[in-house]
Amino acid sequence: MSKSLVYKVSISDGKKELYSSELSFNEIQDLISSADDNLANEKLFEIAATHPSEVVRENVAYKDNINQETWEILSEDTSVNVLRRLVNSDSCKRNASQKQLEAWIKLDVEIAKNIAGYLDRYEEADIDQLAKVLSEHSDPSVVSEVASNSDTPKKLLKLLLKHKDQRVVSNAKRSLE
Repeated sequence: MSKSLVYKVSISDGKKELYSSELSFNEIQDLISSADDNLANEKLFEIAATHPSEVVRENVAYKDNINQETWEILSEDTSVNVLRRLVNSDSCKRNASQKQLEAWIKLDVEIAKNIAGYLDRYEEADIDQLAKVLSEHSDPSVVSEVASNSDTPKKLLKLLLKHKDQRVVSNAKRSLE
């Protein structure tokens, strides 16, 4: 994360600066949160993705319209909270690789459940392989989410009918109906 950048607001009359003030992380968080989610703000999002504050980076990760550089910065973030936000974004749908998704599944149960709930969203991933990895997760809440997803391959849903957790079995039955 970049610690040497100075974030500030500045007002000028076109010729000279009339006002300037450094922004706190909280003000930057508010700025990013309220900024229009479009590519006109891509440079702002890219710079904010390097901010030392996790909450600032989380707000960037919520954005769907980020450039490739911002995606790469956020996808390598060490904060689970940032990755939890990122996994639900359109940018993740477009860019997340099979390898990244599988690593995130192992990293955090909430991330795994989010991925399991929306198997069809990830354009660069193999849905069948992703569902298989998720169905083998040690946490039954993740497996239950896979079982309740209508995009889970039918072959896998049939296997989940034999799962030891009854909630998983019930969700698989419902998905097969």
